[in-house]
Amino acid sequence: MVQRYAIDEKVKRARLYGAQIVNGLQTVKSIYNAVAEKEVELSDLETECTVQVKLIQSDDADFVSKVVQATNNQNPMAARNLRSNTREQKILRKSFALLSPRWFYQLKEGEWKSLVSEGGRFFEQVVGYRASEFKPEGSRQAGRVIDNQDAAKAWLAFIGFADQSGDRVTHYFAEDAVYELAFDKCPSDQYWEEFSSSSDWDKNRDQGLDRRQGDARQYLLAYFIWNFANAFVPSPQRYREQGLDEGVKAGKIVKSSGSYTTSSKDQDAYLAENRTYQTWRLMANMKELLVEATSQILSKKYGPLDGSVCQQLLSSFEAEAFTRSGEVREVAQSASAAPELRKDEVYSRILRMLKHVSQQFWEDKKQQLLSTSRLRTLLLKREIAAEFKSMAWQIDQRIGLDRPWKPEGVTFLESLPPIGKTQK
Repeated sequence: MVQRYAIDEKVKRARLYGAQIVNGLQTVKSIYNAVAEKEVELSDLETECTVQVKLIQSDDADFVSKVVQATNNQNPMAARNLRSNTREQKILRKSFALLSPRWFYQLKEGEWKSLVSEGGRFFEQVVGYRASEFKPEGSRQAGRVIDNQDAAKAWLAFIGFADQSGDRVTHYFAEDAVYELAFDKCPSDQYWEEFSSSSDWDKNRDQGLDRRQGDARQYLLAYFIWNFANAFVPSPQRYREQGLDEGVKAGKIVKSSGSYTTSSKDQDAYLAENRTYQTWRLMANMKELLVEATSQILSKKYGPLDGSVCQQLLSSFEAEAFTRSGEVREVAQSASAAPELRKDEVYSRILRMLKHVSQQFWEDKKQQLLSTSRLRTLLLKREIAAEFKSMAWQIDQRIGLDRPWKPEGVTFLESLPPIGKTQK
């Protein structure tokens, strides 16, 4: 694929401008390896090696994408890679790069690592900026990177489609309707207003979306919330240990020399009734719903989550440091068990409130939750999402509650501070 080419009839050669390989990378790589490993001389290839090519002149990104998909039949590529050259992906890459500070939007697995290798000599050519501009610390390999697969998952949950977000990740790119929802649809202000006030958000939700791509600032806030929720919930091994340690203190589980000596069967029987274990288990299986619920709380408190509001939220509270560093794990892990939380630790307080909701949800639906063989499938059903969020708003109104995540005398929503800089 070329932007422009010129043919010299006298010497029978074509000069290519802005060339891209659509199909045939394996052939080109084989030629490169042969020369690099000195199996042949470059001069020999120039005179004796002939490779059949087809030149298509076009600067239309959508057309390029269609050609890539149409010719993907010899060694089929993943749907995600086939979409990497589309208009939507290119716009998002540019939009993330223009954020302050800059973020790298990764189109293919391992792309960041590949581009920063060898001193990043091809980075600026591909992205338009130096690799160092995407790093919180110039000497580190790690950068501010958002993978487009993670962006799709976070975005779908953020706009009220936790069920679609929780489905297999390949469908974000393989199914046209889901791809469009993830990368070419955006909530209107009216959508946000209705979303913030409704627990049952399955009715006609598609109709409130505008046919336009979301703002990079919206995607980044969604990605931050997803990462925060992911790090807030301990690993299955860790929350199993928490539950069993409670059993040790209660005299129902035996632990000796750092190991649990009670039989696995008895451990499982104890954990089936242990609220700490079951609360974390619920949250681990419905992280997408936690993101959706967080988005609803934010939109109810701060108004429609358009690009401007999302920028303010990214510059405030715990998100401020994440926007600069790309790191949130330490803050989120600390929030999950902190005895006290500052007023401006908004995301920590929201997740702690949702943990309380999860505890109540477990108590109310214990038998149903224990009897299902596919807990995650059940938790991502829209009727469960409606019940969970309805319970959250009931707890919000409990003014008498005094917890690390909410002071007594106000609703949870009223206790959240206005958008502003993180307190020092």
